[in-house]
Amino acid sequence: MDVFKNASNPYMASTQILAGNAQLVAAEVLVSKLLRKILGMSNRSFGYLTAVHAASLPLIGGMQAPFSRPIGYGATIFKAASPKRTVGTNLDIIKGAAASVPAVWAAEYIVNTSGVGFHVPKPSIRDALMTAASKMLTRPLIGMSINTILPNAMRNNFEEANALEAKYNLASNIRIK
Repeated sequence: MDVFKNASNPYMASTQILAGNAQLVAAEVLVSKLLRKILGMSNRSFGYLTAVHAASLPLIGGMQAPFSRPIGYGATIFKAASPKRTVGTNLDIIKGAAASVPAVWAAEYIVNTSGVGFHVPKPSIRDALMTAASKMLTRPLIGMSINTILPNAMRNNFEEANALEAKYNLASNIRIK
């Protein structure tokens, strides 16, 4: 298993994947900042949120595997047996986004560890719910806009990044068969 390759693919596999992941991180950070502002929660810097969401990218596909099959944007999902697209429901999209939350929590621990060293995390229910809500809102929002207002180049970037995530999901050793 090539750990370095798996960890670097979301950033270096291709320009389209890098652009798609950058677009995804930007959307997740903006949704998180907006929700924090609306709910009056503690403010996190753009840099911190960007670091957490960017660090979660290599983890999402594999950690999502036991809970959800690969999902696309809009009303498409990937079949576990093949990367062929089939029509799914909004519930599939939300379930898949919720399944990616543990990867963001792991990434948050990694980012915090880089700042303070190894530690026992102090989980906050509000922060955990905020992370889950922002992840579960971002993917459907992108899905609603991907076929209507986004240019083809942005749509292709999102799809390429999503295909890499689906590849990680399908190859995960922790997938429940």
